[in-house]
Amino acid sequence: AAYGSVLGDISTFIAGNAMLSHAFSGQKNVVEAFIPFIMVIMSIIATIPVITITLRGVSEEKHGFLDQILGNAVSRTKVLGSYGLHAFVASFFLLFANGFGFWLSGSQVMENPIALSTFLQASLVYLPALWVFIGLSILLSGWFPKATLVVWIYLVYTFFVTYIGQMLDLADIFKQLTPFGSVPNLPVDEMNWLYFIVMSIIALILTVIGLVGYRRRDISH
Repeated sequence: AAYGSVLGDISTFIAGNAMLSHAFSGQKNVVEAFIPFIMVIMSIIATIPVITITLRGVSEEKHGFLDQILGNAVSRTKVLGSYGLHAFVASFFLLFANGFGFWLSGSQVMENPIALSTFLQASLVYLPALWVFIGLSILLSGWFPKATLVVWIYLVYTFFVTYIGQMLDLADIFKQLTPFGSVPNLPVDEMNWLYFIVMSIIALILTVIGLVGYRRRDISH
């Protein structure tokens, strides 16, 4: 909502920041270019609670909170899967709120407001990227619970090369090493359904592998 409020005078906002001025130099439609620029930042921020939800199972396992549950006739797949399911649901609502808030404030200050559907599409297109991080978190929870810090390091790397990289003109290869690197910049670019499908499949594979590992490994304390 805070970023949407600057859409009414976006040129002044960008002109007041040297790095943003460099990032948006040569753009024909600054407003449309600004939307995906902000959406990727907010989507990476939305990844933080999504990862936290997924890794909560490891934390509760470490403190012995799951002993009573796992001691009953409850499958490990169902236990770890419940954290993953909550994370998947949260990813949708977080990105929906992101797009809706951006549109709600932006529509109040723009002479020609952009449709809500445009903002929602520009935000929800990042769903597969969040799902990959959920899958990676489940994978680590299932096989390497002591190495969950890896997913946070990967997220920090993602933020740096995706956000800072846009302003420093980093080579695309660094961005392509993250789930966010190939996300189409809606509404500037066309929708890339191949990306959406491939990333979703990768997230599913990581999730399944993680669930298999959780069933097999010893429960730690």
